[in-house]
Amino acid sequence: MKRYQICILLLLLFSLFSGHAFAATEDFVASLEAAELKTCQCFPLPKQLLITNTGDITSQYDLRLEGSAANFAALQPVSLSLKPGESHFVSLNFFATCQEEGTYPFTIFVKTKLGLEKEIKTPFVVQRCKTLQVDSLGGAQVVDNCQEARYDFLVRNLAVYDETVDISVDEKIAGSSMLSENPVLIPAQRSKRVSLFVGTSCDQEGETPFTASFTAQTNGYSVVHDLSLVINNRDVPILAKEVDTVVVTREESAVDLSFENTGYDAVSYTISVQEGPEWVNVDPQVLLVPGYSASSFTLFASPPEDAPAGEYSVTVLATVLDTGVTYGKELTLSLEESALGVGSSTWLTVLIIAGAVLLVLLLLIFIAALMRKGSATKQERERLTTERKLARFTEQEKAKEARAALRAERIAERLRRKEEKRAEKEHRKADKIAAKEARRQERIAAHESRIAEKEARKREKIEAKQRGLLKNALLKDLRKQYHFVEKENLGIEGEVSLEEEKNPALRIALLIIFLLLVGGVLIWFFYPFFILYLPFFIIGFIILIVILILLSVYWNKKEKVNRLKASEEGRLLEKDLKKEITDYYDLVPKRKKPELEEKPAEGKGVLYEEKRGRKGKDDADLVAREARAAAKASRQLEQEYAIAPEQGSRSWKWLWIIFLLLLFIGAFAVLFIFFLDFMKLYWPYFVAGFVILIIVILIIDYFRFGNRVQQSWPELNKGEYAVTLIPWRKGLTELVFIPKQHLFNPGVVIKKLGATPLVGLDGEVYQYIEIEKTNISSADIGDTTFRFKVQRKWLQKNKILAEKIKLYKHAGSRWNAVPTEIVGETEDHQICSARTGSTRTRAGREKNLDFVGGNRDYFTLTHWLCRIQNYECRNCN
Repeated sequence: MKRYQICILLLLLFSLFSGHAFAATEDFVASLEAAELKTCQCFPLPKQLLITNTGDITSQYDLRLEGSAANFAALQPVSLSLKPGESHFVSLNFFATCQEEGTYPFTIFVKTKLGLEKEIKTPFVVQRCKTLQVDSLGGAQVVDNCQEARYDFLVRNLAVYDETVDISVDEKIAGSSMLSENPVLIPAQRSKRVSLFVGTSCDQEGETPFTASFTAQTNGYSVVHDLSLVINNRDVPILAKEVDTVVVTREESAVDLSFENTGYDAVSYTISVQEGPEWVNVDPQVLLVPGYSASSFTLFASPPEDAPAGEYSVTVLATVLDTGVTYGKELTLSLEESALGVGSSTWLTVLIIAGAVLLVLLLLIFIAALMRKGSATKQERERLTTERKLARFTEQEKAKEARAALRAERIAERLRRKEEKRAEKEHRKADKIAAKEARRQERIAAHESRIAEKEARKREKIEAKQRGLLKNALLKDLRKQYHFVEKENLGIEGEVSLEEEKNPALRIALLIIFLLLVGGVLIWFFYPFFILYLPFFIIGFIILIVILILLSVYWNKKEKVNRLKASEEGRLLEKDLKKEITDYYDLVPKRKKPELEEKPAEGKGVLYEEKRGRKGKDDADLVAREARAAAKASRQLEQEYAIAPEQGSRSWKWLWIIFLLLLFIGAFAVLFIFFLDFMKLYWPYFVAGFVILIIVILIIDYFRFGNRVQQSWPELNKGEYAVTLIPWRKGLTELVFIPKQHLFNPGVVIKKLGATPLVGLDGEVYQYIEIEKTNISSADIGDTTFRFKVQRKWLQKNKILAEKIKLYKHAGSRWNAVPTEIVGETEDHQICSARTGSTRTRAGREKNLDFVGGNRDYFTLTHWLCRIQNYECRNCN
């Protein structure tokens, strides 16, 4: 186990076992009198909240209310301090507001100065309660017709505030009713008497039920009383029952008319004629009729001779002597024509003569008809009858045919017009559909064209960005490995551009510094607020998230560059860039701590050499060694795969841990100085949180630079390069193979092993690797290229020459060497490349042709593209 992992585990165990040894606890209990708060509309509600300090230290408590019910509630006091074991009652008062009935959410939060918070949730229920009481001081009222009924009520206000009461009655008696006061203002806890007056008509009788409603304006509470009004008939008469028309002659006439008292009491009536001719009167004019009895009176008519015959309207009135109430009956008086006079016999004679003449004429007409009828023979009558029938039948047939022809023409014309309309409609519909389809096709074509142009522009931007990114990355790799020495003027116009993209790490560092400065300024100016809500953890967490996001972006960019390098376009661009650079520069490989000086040049170009500080070396040997190195670099640059892809970023875990450690120490020191009680209470949680963050960083680092790499492709064409980049810090960096035929869904899994599962080997081994294939057979693979790098320190430690580095593959029960060459070098690594055919492969190091099995620090490529189980190679072609 690595040392930093042991330290982390020890720190975690220390925080777990010793975290609670010196920690004081803060706790309290808060309770309310009732689990549910209920009150009436417009009524106040007082309650008590009990808070008890059950912790070990004196605590300061702040109370606040939330929820829709908090708008009409108040706490007293809102802040208090309690010693351990002490209790205190807090008053909770709800105002007498007339809110709508229902259930309102209500929460009480109790929070200490050190951040411990508890809540009490309880619903606040508002109900509509009885705030009005109305008592009726009398029952049903019995009155005679044409009199007024009175109803008395006692209205009590049960609320604790003044109330205004609206009173209403049914519509059927609203027009004849009256209130002594409406609306009625009643003080709190007081009552008031209200009277309702209902008038009756003279012809009204029987029982009339109705309701009276009393409604409070504040909360809408209503009380309804069912009332009844009984009206008795005392003196209502019926005049001339079932008589509407009276017929009189020219002579003086007298007509007896009936009179009935439908009331219960004996009443004296005065009878008179209000409307009608002057020659009409009644007798007697005063009539006494007992209750529920009938009588009669006489209507006299004495028309003058010049009075025109016809109908006259007469109104007979009956007035009650006691009350003066008048009842009437309208009659129609019909006056007949005058009788026949002296000339009546003359008129009779004229009528008799006229009737005789008419009778003689009728007799003569009848005799003539009989004589004509007798003269015609029977055959003639039959012939005439037959001819008339034939003529009538012929006319009927012709008319029928004409009607049929006309009907057929109308039907044909109607069908023709209907067919024309249908054809025209179909034509218009087809034209509309065609026009609509044409417009739709035009829109689709225009939309597809816009999408294609947009995708083309987007693709061009992406490709240009990728080319620029790849070019800068390749130029950066060349600058790391070689010195650029300008050649003499070769007569080529223009110069190569060697501008590089700015280092993104600088921008990340500036952004981190900016965030730290912003956090420091906020802490400086808002120190009390940040201390109250534990700001250091929040700010540290936000900064950590930002750093992780920036690092993720940086890593993704690196991986994108590596993928571009491995692509066919990247290789072509790399080749063109090498050619462009070698046209203007001589490339001299960099050495560790190079110190170059200019020597006088003979011939073309400028030759550089290192100051190695070795005594006794001849200048000619140094010049020759540098010339060989330059020639070797030129040969390497001419190869397509000369430069190994750059590895992923180094692990930044220690940078993260140092940053978190500084943040933790600063926050711990500030809190320890200003809030000693708080630190005594919560310091174990600080330590545990810091340890958890470190463990998370180590886990992320492990998965980011893991021991397993998986690569798959949807399909691979014949002759296409299949590239797998490995982000390991040492050993294998790239695996490239060329399929011999088209492959579907191929894939490889590359694992770094701590030791080989095969037989022991002699010599120093740098790394062991196992490769597993999916949907690939050995016959499908052509040339396979392995690129790997070996640390110079490892070579110096084991006293191994770089030329002795070899790659081995496992075949059967033996390890066979694969042709390996050095294709580059950096300050820390030797970069090697080996090319082989298919089947199993192992890479290691040769020393005097003796091979030894390695341990966790060494490597081997074992069982390439197939898995070794039980020390055998299975499924290997």
